[in-house]
Amino acid sequence: MTAQHTVVPKHVAIDRAMERFLVVSGSGQGMRFYDPSTQHQLTIHNIVNWVNERINTDESAGWQELSHKRWRALLPQAEYRPNEKQVFALEPGLFVRNIWAAPEIDPDEKGDPSFFVSFLDHAIGREDREYVIKWLAWQYQRPLDKPHTGLYLFGAQGTGKSTIAHILEEVFGSTAVMRIADQSKLGSMSNVDIWSRTLLIVEEVEVSIQDKLSNTIKSFMGTSYVDADRKHEHFGSYFIPANLIMLSNNAPNMLEKDDRRWYVKEMAPQLDPETYFKNFYHWLERHGYRAVAHLLATTDISDMGLSDRPRWTQEKASACDMATKQDVLDVQKMVEEADGTIFTADFFERTCNGNRLMHILDEVGLKVVNLNLISGRHRSKAHGFSEAECKRLFVVKDAEVFQDSNAQNAWKINHGDDTLNLKDARAKRFNV
Repeated sequence: MTAQHTVVPKHVAIDRAMERFLVVSGSGQGMRFYDPSTQHQLTIHNIVNWVNERINTDESAGWQELSHKRWRALLPQAEYRPNEKQVFALEPGLFVRNIWAAPEIDPDEKGDPSFFVSFLDHAIGREDREYVIKWLAWQYQRPLDKPHTGLYLFGAQGTGKSTIAHILEEVFGSTAVMRIADQSKLGSMSNVDIWSRTLLIVEEVEVSIQDKLSNTIKSFMGTSYVDADRKHEHFGSYFIPANLIMLSNNAPNMLEKDDRRWYVKEMAPQLDPETYFKNFYHWLERHGYRAVAHLLATTDISDMGLSDRPRWTQEKASACDMATKQDVLDVQKMVEEADGTIFTADFFERTCNGNRLMHILDEVGLKVVNLNLISGRHRSKAHGFSEAECKRLFVVKDAEVFQDSNAQNAWKINHGDDTLNLKDARAKRFNV
């Protein structure tokens, strides 16, 4: 049975159609439309039928008349805009779909969040709990204002890291949280969609300060817009409001000494995790999610600002110190395990560039040898080395390099009881 509609003048019905439907593509009879109310794709003839069902039959409209109207256009891309309509204006007359959808969990002013608060008190301590709740409350209340900071939570099994991720998915809504286990996705400049959320949660993180991924993460965290290629779209500038939460079993080793982006905290395990989290999830399912939502919706964040640095922790102090020395430890290990006593810069290129190596020579047990300075010549050559390499050779500290006077371009190295030709003492390059 056909639904009955109130009869209105033709111009009113057409105006209502133009308010409801958006043109997607095509012209004339090939025009295609989108209906945000039903999320259906429609033809121009569907629009004609919709209009004619609402007007007097003697005033019927045809496709020619409707196709010449100035319809609102729906662009092919989708954007993430919390608290906006399902379809919203990007520019006057140009509309886009909204990825965001309102969460199913509504704040409950009568809810008691004490179970959640006590969980954080045990896991990270009271003062840190207050900071974390305020940080999350900012994201909940002001999802489009990106403070460019992130949470790094680590600890053994049974600490509740995954539980935190689950709670945030429920409270913020599935469209507001992107949760991934593959950290490599963070390194793709073209994969901006994962950053088009309120929260980006990455589990099982292992990122080193030497990794290119570390710099990419830092650049995405430090901006709200990025120039990139987006799948099925042209190169352009895209809004990336997501703030990052990293969960790991281990402390971070990617932080610079003067890091201003990360809050770092080790989580304490529960004494009886199985029983504790069984009760915790039971509370969440009954009324806990709504209580947490109300807590985040009402927490006072008036003393916070976009430029605030994250709370300093002892874990972060240790992580920063460890990170700044990680390349030292890596190079030391490479020198100790090498099958030679003389190195060129390319030997360490995957771990430490030549300029950085010059600053940590003493710590890693190396010294720099320039054959030109030893020989007193402008151009010295040693078998097995280029002229450029001969100007900067990295040699173990207690070794001596000298020129063999009995042969041209013959250099030797003395290390302990061994004396070898320079080329025979050269450590082999990494296998690519």
